[in-house]
Amino acid sequence: MALRPAVQALKDFGPLEYELGADEREAQFPGFFWEIELLLPTMTDEEAQVLAQSLEPSGHDFCGTKYIVLDWLELTPGWPENILKMDLLYDTLWRDILIRRAR
Repeated sequence: MALRPAVQALKDFGPLEYELGADEREAQFPGFFWEIELLLPTMTDEEAQVLAQSLEPSGHDFCGTKYIVLDWLELTPGWPENILKMDLLYDTLWRDILIRRAR
């Protein structure tokens, strides 16, 4: 199944590696990031994995947004099995928080 446009846009953006100011945030996230919230009730496991991978790499950059993504993952239909079965890319703080919340 193909990713829906908002999730594909997040995947294309890549990991949330740095904090953005308000002007930069609007330029980088032309609405797609917040559209993801509307998709949560019907999110596929593949789309949830894209959300989880956006948390990498480790660090405190984008901390507030990363916590929003963690909250979103808990609202996906397959939670927590969809995350526990994933092979997450990195062994990091965010991975540890995600696994702890899934258990």
